[in-house]
Amino acid sequence: MVNTPGNFLIKSKILDTTISTADTIFTPFNLILFVIILFVIAFLVAGMHPRPEKTFKISPKLADRIKLYEPPEMPRERRTASLWMNWWPGWNITIFIGEIIWIVWSISTVGVSKFINLNNINFVFLMLGILFHWRPWSFLKATEAAGGAVWGIVIQFPFYAGIFGLFKFTAVASAFTKACVAISTHGTYLLIHLLVRGAAELSRPLWRFGVGHHFPLPHPRGKAVGGRSFWAIAMLAVVKLEFREIMGWLMLVFFVYAIITSIAFLLLGVL
Repeated sequence: MVNTPGNFLIKSKILDTTISTADTIFTPFNLILFVIILFVIAFLVAGMHPRPEKTFKISPKLADRIKLYEPPEMPRERRTASLWMNWWPGWNITIFIGEIIWIVWSISTVGVSKFINLNNINFVFLMLGILFHWRPWSFLKATEAAGGAVWGIVIQFPFYAGIFGLFKFTAVASAFTKACVAISTHGTYLLIHLLVRGAAELSRPLWRFGVGHHFPLPHPRGKAVGGRSFWAIAMLAVVKLEFREIMGWLMLVFFVYAIITSIAFLLLGVL
């Protein structure tokens, strides 16, 4: 987030500029700590694994619920033009190729460490979803299953932003305006204006809101950046377990993790 231009910390004047991932994720301290944690926790979890007779086993029916989405099958009858476009993989491939070209250009311009921000990560995952679903209809049905009533907004607005970007950051807007003026007359101006206004609705900007909180940062800001994610709630709902049934195992992992990271950050603070 702190590497994303215009984030709420910059808007609230807590930060003057973005903080590159070279100063957060990819610092030697963070990479070394990650390797240590990875190996220690892996051996710890393997050692905690109970004997087969004491293992909690998930029924196959519950395991099947993890498969939340099955792609629709392509209809074999009534091959209309609309149906063909919904199932033609060329759209997905073309969009993904465009993403690859932009990523290569962006990384060559700003470097990998500055490229990794929230907007670009979301963009990459969106494009990977489009590619791996292969066909437009499969991707749209997956987003409908995952997003419920808001799935259309979630998918359309990134493309709206892309259309808006084409008009704002390229010569397309100027060329389009000059072309409309060139073909306009006193009698057709209002009609052309109406048509252009309608087309402009496809390129409306996206408004982003952020809320900032002021807090002291005694160390260099890259050291004060952290993140978190909580995966357990969704997985417990799938396998029908209660939190208390995994709490003991997680607490042991937490204590080992806390000791290692506490020592590491104590050393980081005094060095």
